[in-house]
Amino acid sequence: MQLVTAKNGRVLSPAIFLFAALQLLNGCALFDPGGNRETLISQALVDGWRIELMPVEGFKLFTLRRTQGANKPLTVYIEGDGRAYATRQLASPDPTPNRPLGLRLALSDYAPNILYLGRPCQYSGQADKLPCHPRYWTTHRLSPVIISALSQAIDRIKGEISAPTVGIIGYSGGGAAASLITARRRDVRSLITIAANLDTDMWTKSLGVSPLKGSLNPAHFVETIRHVHKSTLPAARTTSCPHPWSSGS
Repeated sequence: MQLVTAKNGRVLSPAIFLFAALQLLNGCALFDPGGNRETLISQALVDGWRIELMPVEGFKLFTLRRTQGANKPLTVYIEGDGRAYATRQLASPDPTPNRPLGLRLALSDYAPNILYLGRPCQYSGQADKLPCHPRYWTTHRLSPVIISALSQAIDRIKGEISAPTVGIIGYSGGGAAASLITARRRDVRSLITIAANLDTDMWTKSLGVSPLKGSLNPAHFVETIRHVHKSTLPAARTTSCPHPWSSGS
């Protein structure tokens, strides 16, 4: 399993990493002023991260990266669904999370090569982008074209730094996307999902909402990723967390 490295060069165990993530989830990361989107992006730029709007599959993915060593593994963080819906029936006009926990976790990781991927159609305010239909953050959020776009972004950065392998960490819907990306690749050495819905059919049925009819279901690919080292951190049980169909964070 992938190990997370601290600033001083010591290696942190995955258990410590997951414990830290759990502390954020316990409060839904809502009450820390350092967790808002603008603060995190500003922090990333100060720390030397590079922003790029990467054209893939007709999308422009918002990416942040900090790459410090060629021929070393690439760690990829995939953001959650963000504001998929404004109400049960109405899609949000902007799916970008106000408090992107996936980004916060990425900035806390000191592995040599880190790539953060916003989901397609998120972070539209950062620069002009190609038109993006609401289906890509609602019913088709895990469609083949979305998974292909995210995987292509990984391919590009992996190739630039000649990374031998990839470790993928996904938060919420990003965990579902991470599982589907892993299912189509042979270079993933570890997969960590945090508060992810890995059976989307069961998830939507339990909430009484419309199924993700244009999306793939990670539960159908269990056998494909059985060989990959995996860790799963469930969502904390707290009434302060919004339902996944609501405005999100």
